Amino acid sequence: MIRAHLPTLALLLLATPALAAGFQDTAGLDRAVAAFAGHPVGEEGGARAPVDSRLKLAQCPTVALSWRTPAHDAVVITCSGP
Repeated sequence: MIRAHLPTLALLLLATPALAAGFQDTAGLDRAVAAFAGHPVGEEGGARAPVDSRLKLAQCPTVALSWRTPAHDAVVITCSGP
């Protein structure tokens, strides 16, 4: 059953834009979060920790940031580009 889906899975992985164009720079996301929050990572008012550099995120030309709640306790990062 699984073997029947392996060719399909391989095609999906090869067609993934992240593999063709590289990955999103997580350090850039950290800088964007620090600018949005007004405080550096690890300081009061800033992110507790940097974005995990092991993540392999698809590149995004336009990143949008917003607060998750009115308490400003978490930042939501979304890709608003194609």
